[in-house]
Amino acid sequence: MRSSETVWLDLFVLLNVFTRGLTIRRVSVPEEHFLFLHCDSDADNTNIEWKNGAGQILATNSGAAVSYLNQNKYHISEGYLHIKEVERSDAGEYYCNGRLEAEVEVLRGQFISVSEGRSLFIPCESERKQVWSFRKERSSQRINLFTVFRNGTVIRERDDPQGRFVPHPKALEIVRLELEDSGRYLCNMRLVARLTVIKAHEDVLNHTTTTVMDTVVTVAVVAVVGLCVLVASIFLVSLIVCQRKRMRKRRNKKIGRKAGAGQIHEETELQPQGPSIRGSPKTQSEACQSLSPAESSELHYASLGRKNWLERGRMQDKGHHVIYSTVAVAMNQNLE
Repeated sequence: MRSSETVWLDLFVLLNVFTRGLTIRRVSVPEEHFLFLHCDSDADNTNIEWKNGAGQILATNSGAAVSYLNQNKYHISEGYLHIKEVERSDAGEYYCNGRLEAEVEVLRGQFISVSEGRSLFIPCESERKQVWSFRKERSSQRINLFTVFRNGTVIRERDDPQGRFVPHPKALEIVRLELEDSGRYLCNMRLVARLTVIKAHEDVLNHTTTTVMDTVVTVAVVAVVGLCVLVASIFLVSLIVCQRKRMRKRRNKKIGRKAGAGQIHEETELQPQGPSIRGSPKTQSEACQSLSPAESSELHYASLGRKNWLERGRMQDKGHHVIYSTVAVAMNQNLE
């Protein structure tokens, strides 16, 4: 006698023959639930290889030989890949013999939003029979969908000419979601999912908007970082230029001081004591006659740039030491 799991798998294969074409399946499944993926490979090909979008080989079936990446998580039978306890990391693309077969979305919680056209798994953790029902709104009338018994018998209570509502052990699959499928789904009178079906273009728009926003944020961050680097570079260059200017000014000041000191030293002249003898001969004569005999016998010269030798007494009183030169001159007593 065949096991109940094998009977369910055979039923699942038969239902998929009528409900699926050779198109890529877009599946949404709750986290910690199971998932079946069908391989539409050549029926005569007994070699099956399943890979994920990252290129990892999940399961292979070559004749009687079977191998798995993780035997506790994956199982392969009659071309189907069974994934146990789906995790967030299981989201993505799945390939069978190099052909893209499915794109999987992993959901969290009971309040879910899925775009139309996708397939959705709704779990029901019940060991006894499953009575599936639906309510459009909380206050609307409850509609029974079907009853699934433990032996696999299914009694449908609602017309489903397209076969979009597919029963599974501990799950309900809704194929090719439509906007009218939005509502509350109950298993054995218990709410298991509150579904909102959105239009496909809205889903694409939301995805595109999210991508654009991520791109804008990335560009903004790069721009801010670049601006900060530019400002820091300008500040450093300005600081270096200012420092060089200051050093140049200091150097010029030192050179100017040295040049000024040398010029003062060169321009220092010995100047005679007494009033200036420049001007007319008469003025010169009067200046010489005003000198005393002692003063007329010698002239005193002051150095270090003193314009008047009379400053000698004041500077000596202040404690400055100045070297003076005395030149004896025979003055002409009879100046004209």
